[in-house]
Amino acid sequence: MSGAAAALAAGAAVAALARFVTADADMGLLLRGGHRRAAFEGKVVWITGASQGLGQALAAYLASQGARLILSSRSLEKLQRAKEACAGGRAAAPEIVLLPLDVEGPQAALEAAAKEADAAFGSAGVDFLVHNAGASQHALAAETSREVAEKLLSLNALGPIALTRAALPQMLARRRGRVVVVASMAARVPTPGQAVYSAAKAAQWGYFSSLATEVADQ
Repeated sequence: MSGAAAALAAGAAVAALARFVTADADMGLLLRGGHRRAAFEGKVVWITGASQGLGQALAAYLASQGARLILSSRSLEKLQRAKEACAGGRAAAPEIVLLPLDVEGPQAALEAAAKEADAAFGSAGVDFLVHNAGASQHALAAETSREVAEKLLSLNALGPIALTRAALPQMLARRRGRVVVVASMAARVPTPGQAVYSAAKAAQWGYFSSLATEVADQ
């Protein structure tokens, strides 16, 4: 290897290390690079927990990529504000459907929402279902009540499982669709003060990993 090539390689290695140190991702994800151009153009993306935080930021980004969005959370008022943020001052407003939803609601309500999402945009179907709704916890296990534990498990694990079960029949019938789960390192590296949250995310990891093996060929 020439001196110039070695210098370029060293520079690339330093840049990759700097990116890893400053990024909120592992090296495996970073090495995949950015998504291909127009990867989300015209795709229907259903996002739960879309009214604030990560969900709203993800919605705004996907809108900028030409995705058609279905935004869900419990508050229609907050969803309206998220929809306005997605427009971002662009002349052409993104295609957005607001679908208020409580992921902890009755199964019948989840199934009705799943059918409504599947029928959106001229019955285009859902290309990506993004499970972003959830809540964290910072309390010692000995100080966490059963009610709080059940709430965290319901919102972070049982809710996404139930909604996936509601949306799965349509995806299987169309033989397309991806389920995307916003997980947490807490599922793999439990830390003090996050016992129940870690348990919920571990349950989420186990369920969706198993589900992937069942439907990967579809």
